[in-house]
Amino acid sequence: MSLESAAIAYLLGRNGATKQRLANFSGCRLEIDPNKDGNTGKIEIIGTPDERKLARLCIDITLQQRNNGKVNVSEQELLAAGNVSTLDVDTDAVGFVLGAKGATLRQFETQFRTFMFFDNDCLPDTKQKRLYILGTESNRTQALAECQNAVEYKMSGKGGSVSSWRDKGGPRYDQGYTRRSRSRRYVRCEKTTLARNALPRVLQGAARCSTHGTS
Repeated sequence: MSLESAAIAYLLGRNGATKQRLANFSGCRLEIDPNKDGNTGKIEIIGTPDERKLARLCIDITLQQRNNGKVNVSEQELLAAGNVSTLDVDTDAVGFVLGAKGATLRQFETQFRTFMFFDNDCLPDTKQKRLYILGTESNRTQALAECQNAVEYKMSGKGGSVSSWRDKGGPRYDQGYTRRSRSRRYVRCEKTTLARNALPRVLQGAARCSTHGTS
C-alpha cells in the first residue's frame, strides 16, 4: 500500500518503534520504503490474511491518531471481526490507565502483544470512555484483566494481585503513586521567587544594623 511520506514517517516512529509495535501485536512483517518517489512511500504487509487484515485496521487507526486526531472507526465492524475486546473505563481512571503520554498503555501493548486505544468521546449519558483491545483471544484476555486491575485500584485503592508485567518494570499501583512530580523548571522558578521576596527583608535588616551602628 502507498502512503504520503509524512504518514510513512509516522508509522515508522522514532527508531522504528511504531512499526515494531504494529508488527509485534499483529504477527505481520512490515516492510517500509519511506521514499518511493520523493512524495510517497510504500508499506508491504506480510502475513496470513487475518494478520494482514488486523494490521491494516490498526495502521488506519494509528494514522487517525496523528496530531491528537479523533479515531473514526465502526464499532460494529470491529466487534464483527471477532478480534477485539472492550472495557468501559470511568473518566477518573482513564488517565491512570493511559499513563504519562500514553506510556502505561504502551507497556500493556508490549507485554501482551495487543493494540489498544480509547474512544475520544464518553459513552452516551455516562462518564465512561470505551477502551478497545485488539489482538488474539489469549492476549486480549490477559490485557483486559490487567486493565481491569488498574481501574479497580484507581477507583477503590485496593487493587489486585501483583502481576508479571509490573514485576518486569511496569508502573506499580502503590500508595505513593503520583502521575508526575513537579518539573525542575517549576522548582527553580519557585526558589527564585522566594529569593526575590526575601531580598527586601535582607536589605531592611542591613539598614537597621547600619542605623544602630551610627547611633
